[in-house]
Amino acid sequence: MRLTVVACALFALATLSSSARADRQVFLGWHASGAFSYQTVQSASGTVVRVCREDVNDVPAGWPEGVSIGPGSACGELPAQVGAVAALEYAKRDLKGGKAEKKSPFGLEVKLEGGEGKSVVVVLDGPAGKEGSKREQVAEVASGDALKIAEALWRVDGKELAVSVEQDKPAKGDKSAPRWVVVVDVSKLLVGGPAGRKVAERAHAAGQALYKKRDWSGAGKKLEEAINADPSFAPARFLRAAAEAQGGVGRSAMIENLSWLKEQGEKDASAKKLLATAKSDSAFDAWIGEPEVRELLGLPKVSTMDLPTRLLERKATWTLQGATCTRPWLTLVFKAAGKAGGTATLAVAESCKGKKAQKAGQLTWKQAAAGTWELELKKPVDGVAFPAKATIVLDESYQQIKLVAPDGAELGTFEPGAARVDDSTL
Repeated sequence: MRLTVVACALFALATLSSSARADRQVFLGWHASGAFSYQTVQSASGTVVRVCREDVNDVPAGWPEGVSIGPGSACGELPAQVGAVAALEYAKRDLKGGKAEKKSPFGLEVKLEGGEGKSVVVVLDGPAGKEGSKREQVAEVASGDALKIAEALWRVDGKELAVSVEQDKPAKGDKSAPRWVVVVDVSKLLVGGPAGRKVAERAHAAGQALYKKRDWSGAGKKLEEAINADPSFAPARFLRAAAEAQGGVGRSAMIENLSWLKEQGEKDASAKKLLATAKSDSAFDAWIGEPEVRELLGLPKVSTMDLPTRLLERKATWTLQGATCTRPWLTLVFKAAGKAGGTATLAVAESCKGKKAQKAGQLTWKQAAAGTWELELKKPVDGVAFPAKATIVLDESYQQIKLVAPDGAELGTFEPGAARVDDSTL
């Protein structure tokens, strides 16, 4: 019997020579880093410990000293003694903290299929014949004997698989029957298909957790992982756009994913619903005045809207952002009371060295005889420089407003959305 590893561009496979036909190989496990693994090879001449790396062009951190390995080689052998410790004991100690799973965390399955003097190890993603399912051959064993998979272990991230193959019914009492181990990279099976969707869902959940912690960059990286695993997973697209919007410094990922949601919305109900959600989601407050963003979200051009409609759009909330220990945040929330105007509340927030203070005021807004729209503060807010009366002036291209007092003094620019008062982000 000999094990022949089939060359395949999809997988980075270990190669076992026919001279190892009497060997019994046992997979020990992956190092905690996941970058390399250990196995034993038992033969008539004794037992050696082999260490194999995932990336054949780099020596991973933690690689055992004394194991030399050349470029392009996957495995090397530990010396009999590593310092004062026997090789096998050293490997077992080094594996503490490493993990393996008996089942693929993403639903992949391993099978052994035989016929015509050989058996092949295949990895399946989804039921055979079902749309989107995949099947890949990862190893081949030439043998006249019936074989079985003795053990299949998955690295905790599901991207590598260690398969042990042996005779189905070895001679009675033979505890040294040959066993072969092959470690394969199955990461490309985790893109698309049922497994890719599961990868995307897990990465999306991790991205959501970081998003809630306001870690926009970390969330973005996890959401990119989700999109790479399953480009059709709409929730990851939406949250990736939101994370980019919240970051406030970039817009390419926001535009790209909003565009995808708009294009897919014609045939994907989930994408259509999420895009509709973005119209009022506060994540996009800082960008809602951008003409391109408004077009993607299906919002009208600001030049086509009258002043009341613009003031009351989305959550009718407008903020003049402040700065820690320098100036307060001023937030106006408008409410309609008929076509002629309505009321508004003024929220004043101050933040300095972790201490926050809140003040409030009440206003009315209405159209003057001259056609302009006026805002009037019912009662001065103690310690706050806010005009008693002012004309509401809107930018003709963007969703921005300024307040112009009778003496010409301007206050603004106010932009859509609530105040973002957080010392840690200013």
